[in-house]
Amino acid sequence: MKQLLTLCGIVILAGCATAIPFPTDNDTSFAQQRWPHTARTDLHAGRKLYIDKCSGCHSAKPPALYSEKKWNEILPEMNEKAKLQNNEAELLKKYLITMTNHYSSNTSN
Repeated sequence: MKQLLTLCGIVILAGCATAIPFPTDNDTSFAQQRWPHTARTDLHAGRKLYIDKCSGCHSAKPPALYSEKKWNEILPEMNEKAKLQNNEAELLKKYLITMTNHYSSNTSN
């Protein structure tokens, strides 16, 4: 039974991870317009934090589901709850804001 539960957990986490987009070179270029020294590895680190830290308490939503304004409202409290260091919080923000602004015309939520 324990093995079945472990397998179910792995399948669920894998499903969440695939719904969260991987940053591309194009995304990196987009991010660099705002944060000039951003590397693709920074965006990947932000994605990993999003999956590892955020989905521990709730499902990780696709970044474009929320506007930049909404992420800026959500992140301070969530960063504190997830006990993120300042550099981790910055990586997470860069990933979410980049993916939101690059893939969504949604600016009101």
